[in-house]
Amino acid sequence: MKYTATIDGVKKVVEVTGEGVRMDGAHREAHLEVLSDAPVARISLDGRNENVAFRKDAEGWAVYWKGRVYRIDVVDERTGAIREAAGQGGHHVGGGKIKAPMPGLVLRIEVEEGQVVEAGAGLAVLEAMKMENEIRAPGRAKVGAIKVKEGEAVEKGAVLIELEDAS
Repeated sequence: MKYTATIDGVKKVVEVTGEGVRMDGAHREAHLEVLSDAPVARISLDGRNENVAFRKDAEGWAVYWKGRVYRIDVVDERTGAIREAAGQGGHHVGGGKIKAPMPGLVLRIEVEEGQVVEAGAGLAVLEAMKMENEIRAPGRAKVGAIKVKEGEAVEKGAVLIELEDAS
């Protein structure tokens, strides 16, 4: 399975194989083991073991390793394609149009015009194929215009919400 990992703003394509991972064309033996119920994991990379602490928040993952905090966002190929289709291809600040990643029914609008939202905040919920899909803010922004209503059917690519720069 391929993933895109954004580590402190730098994108890397990571392919998980049976023996480890392939990144930047190089194969590395890798294993990850979450330790108990604590937010701690043991990472084994090419036989070297390291413990890291981690925390999930609205912007992705904060990973604490060797006295430094790394901001990490990891998405699989499917999620990445949905984000691209919805106009949420990466972490960014400012305006933009949030589009429906698939045809569906607008179940809920979770924001109001003029509201300032942070990265990862829920904007709307779309139902497609009996599954609820939450559409989230790609970055800090101000909600400009809401272009749809709850209960409305939308096509893939339809503009749901317009965002403005919140700075």
